[in-house]
Amino acid sequence: MLLDQDQDQEQVEGRAVQVSEVTVSFFGFRAKSHDRTGFSALKHMYRDHPVLVRCLCTYLGAMWTVTLAVTALNLL
Repeated sequence: MLLDQDQDQEQVEGRAVQVSEVTVSFFGFRAKSHDRTGFSALKHMYRDHPVLVRCLCTYLGAMWTVTLAVTALNLL
């Protein structure tokens, strides 16, 4: 989801709303929050949505573990 800077700051009941986005691929992610990207964005998202960030990190850890296990089995 791509948004212009004008669309990032919306007004809800007189307060500015910050848009955070996470794009998940098979072996990685791209996060953007508070005009930051990567792990810095995850730190900001963790304050508001800790379960979401923990699930994302668990998913990525599991995918890399499975990949390493399959690779190790194929090399032996």
